[in-house]
Amino acid sequence: MKGGPKDKKIIIEQVNLMLRHTPSMIFMNLFVAAIITLIMLIYMPPILPLSWFMSILAICGLRLFHNFYLQSHEVTKENVNIQALFLVTFSLIIGIMWGCLAFILPIDSEILMLVLASILLSGMVAGSISFLSIYKPAYFVFAISCVAPLAFRCITSGDEIQVLSGSLVLALLFVNLFHSHLSQINILKAINLGLENKDLIRRLEIEKDNAEESRKTAEHNNKAKSRFLASASHDLRQPLHAMGFFVEALVNENEIGKIKSLAQNINKTSHSLRNLLSSLLNLSKIESGALVPEMTTFRLDDLLEELRRDYTEIAQNKGLDLKIEQCDDVITSDRQMLGRILTNLLSNAIRYTELGFVRLHSEEEGGQIRISVSDSGLGISDDKKEDIFREFYQIGNKGQEEVKGLGLGLSIVDGLCKILHHELHLDSEFGIGSSFSIFVPIGKEQDILPEEQDIRVWNDDKKVNIMLVDGMDRSRKAMADLIARWGHNVFEASRLDEGIEAVENSDFKPDVLITDIQKTNSLDIFQSVQKLQDRLGRDVPAILVTGDTDKAISNDARKHGFTLLHKPVQPSKLRSLISYCINH
Repeated sequence: MKGGPKDKKIIIEQVNLMLRHTPSMIFMNLFVAAIITLIMLIYMPPILPLSWFMSILAICGLRLFHNFYLQSHEVTKENVNIQALFLVTFSLIIGIMWGCLAFILPIDSEILMLVLASILLSGMVAGSISFLSIYKPAYFVFAISCVAPLAFRCITSGDEIQVLSGSLVLALLFVNLFHSHLSQINILKAINLGLENKDLIRRLEIEKDNAEESRKTAEHNNKAKSRFLASASHDLRQPLHAMGFFVEALVNENEIGKIKSLAQNINKTSHSLRNLLSSLLNLSKIESGALVPEMTTFRLDDLLEELRRDYTEIAQNKGLDLKIEQCDDVITSDRQMLGRILTNLLSNAIRYTELGFVRLHSEEEGGQIRISVSDSGLGISDDKKEDIFREFYQIGNKGQEEVKGLGLGLSIVDGLCKILHHELHLDSEFGIGSSFSIFVPIGKEQDILPEEQDIRVWNDDKKVNIMLVDGMDRSRKAMADLIARWGHNVFEASRLDEGIEAVENSDFKPDVLITDIQKTNSLDIFQSVQKLQDRLGRDVPAILVTGDTDKAISNDARKHGFTLLHKPVQPSKLRSLISYCINH
């Protein structure tokens, strides 16, 4: 008996088909047995015919009990072999009981009994083809055990009529076995077709479920997109609205003190606008898969020191007890992404805590370092713990107050944790406080790379030539004026080929190249930068500025050794990067 998955399924179908036909077969056996018993009672003492009939009745009763048992106990791949063996055994026993007639009936003295036995047993064998050929072993053992005893007795008797009858019965047996074989071939084809149809229906149901799930996801994403756009539109309009009034007031103001105040307000408003655009960009990069982590090994306290420096004064000004505990643990992560995660968690904790403390602490747990940011703030109720990771969702900030942020911090935290495969846990009790925990892999001391120079502090002692390439006139002019105020010489061009031509036809030799890049022109930009470097005979540091989140641009820039900045670019970051390029 084969044991492959498909063979098991076929045998299960065969067993189930035989079980459905069992009542009909039992009825046929009992009906014919009753008739032959009545005939035997005419020619024989009652004890033997009645004993034989009771044996048939007992076997049929057991078969029927087994059938009822399997109706409440499913035939499975685990029990199908034993159930098939039961069916073969029952067929063998019932066949032997019918075969016993060859020795019970007085066929030597009564020619009528010989004819009756031959017709009856051959008829039973032929009639059982439709029932037992479903599972060929069951039919073969029944047919052979039913007819072989009569054929053997007749052929070995020496009587010419009996030999002829036995030979005919034996010939009919072989014919029936052959027909049974052909019948099972057709049955197996039907079963295979049925199984294929079931598989097809199951696949269609799965595809239907998947389609339904996709539809629900699409509807959810549509609603999220609408909510996202509505919130983003509101938050973009707010600082632009304020900035318009500040600019108009600045244009018409003559007092130096008020001009300075208006300029500071414009700077704060533009800072809020940059933060929003930066958050939107980060969220877009997370969702598009443009962010690729660069895993390195470093001391956690090196990252925590930056957070102490950035947030200690902010917390003190709000009257909060901020404690960022020292940690000598070595971890493996993307330093920049992990820094953004902890920055968002820490700023959120300070923002939503009015009284009490904010703690950033770590400990080893389960072979990882658990970094936790805890606070004594508002806390989060159970029904809001999933919502807070949605874009633009904020607890207690229905009016979108600027001081409360934009509602993107935790969405970015969640996205970055998924990219880094760092487990994120939230423990919070409403009215008591919250604790966000990140689980980061432990690193090895020997894998720590030498620290890179901090490029955030600029040095403007060196004045250099900078080529600025940007097709947008206003953007290029604004950046050129700012860089010139830093003391550098700036050559402006709307296209890189103009810059290359200027290098060839003038004395201007750039020390740093800043150029805008997009997905549509990235290949031309890389080739043009290479061409410019070939003209100069040296590698010119190239800073590429883009508003595109396509991952291919980041990969290509990294491969060519260029620095990529995503818009909106903070002036301080650009100034630091220029200084870094000059000094390295």
